[in-house]
Order: sequence, then structure tokens, then C-alpha cells
Amino acid sequence: MNKAVPNKPLYIQYAYNSAWLNTPAIKFFGLGTKKFNVLPGTVLEKDKNGNFIGIVDGYTFQFHLMGGMLPQSNLEEEVSLFSYLINDLNRFGLTTVIDNSSLIGYPEGHRSLQMLIKDNKLNIRFPFADLGFSYDPNKIWADTEIERITKISPLSPGQNLHPDMEHGYEYEGTGEVLRAEGHDHENFDRPTMVTNENFWRISL
Repeated sequence: MNKAVPNKPLYIQYAYNSAWLNTPAIKFFGLGTKKFNVLPGTVLEKDKNGNFIGIVDGYTFQFHLMGGMLPQSNLEEEVSLFSYLINDLNRFGLTTVIDNSSLIGYPEGHRSLQMLIKDNKLNIRFPFADLGFSYDPNKIWADTEIERITKISPLSPGQNLHPDMEHGYEYEGTGEVLRAEGHDHENFDRPTMVTNENFWRISL
């Protein structure tokens, strides 16, 4: 990575399992400093001399934190990126994808999709789940989701927000999020994190 991109940060992420950083990216994220928040279960690999080599092994939320530190696209760039993505999906004959919950929920995180719908450029079915991450992390996520879909952005599961395509832009609910601690992290390289044996009884 350092040979390919020696002068600017390079960040490569594999699912929610690992990330690889070149030397400028190690400095950008501040590995080993107070700037870099290490969540439970995260491993920062080092060489035999104790220097960080730029490999981060962790779980979902560690990579969400790192993603939030990266430069973010503006709305115009997001619309352009989605347009290219949809064209590529069309080339492979795909007719449906699902957004299985974005970090920034509906409607804030869906502005680019809404613009594509308005311009009649969303020619693929795009159902979505929503997590409601923007609320108190100490509350049960299901409660924050109920608040979102009843008070902030009223939606009903199965409700289609695309005016011209059946099931075109359909809200599918919130899925797995009862509590953050119960999240499976979608990491197939490492064992599932075990919670307190009384966890589900207390939570439910």
C-alpha cells in the first residue's frame, strides 16, 4: 500500500472485519493516540518493534467511527456516485438491492436517493431498513426507532415512497436492533461476542 500510494492516506476496509492503512493513513487516524478511540474487541496490529503496521481488526462500530473520520461526500457527489452504482447494477441485470440500514437514517441519510427519485433516475428497487442511530445510545434501539417512525419521520413497514415503481423505495422496518449489545456485527472471521446470560431476559 505504501508503494502504491506513498504520499496520501489510503484506507481499505474488508466488510466489518478489518481495515488496512498505509503510513499516511496511520498518521491521519492517529493510531496509538487519544485521537483514535479503540472500542472493545478492536486489535491494532504491531510489528516486532511495537510499531503499528496499519491493520485494524474489530467489529462494526469501530469501522463506523473510522468512517466518520474520513472526508465526507457532498450531496452532488453522493447523487453522482449513486447514479454510477445504479448503472453498474443495471449492467449486471439486477433489479433490486436493499439498504440494510445506513448509519445516518431516513430521511437525513436518503437525500441523494430522493433526488434520484425526483429526477426519475432510480430505476432499481431500493427497499431500506432504518436504525435510528441518531438517538440516545443508552436507550433500547427499538424505542428510539419507534420514536423516529411515529414522531420524527412517520413511516409504516411496507410503505412505498416511490411514486411510480411498485416496491421501489419501501421501508422494511428496523430488523435486528433490539439492543446494540445483541448486534452480531456481521463479522464471519471472528467468533460472535457473548453477552451476559441474563441479557435477553433483562432486555425484553
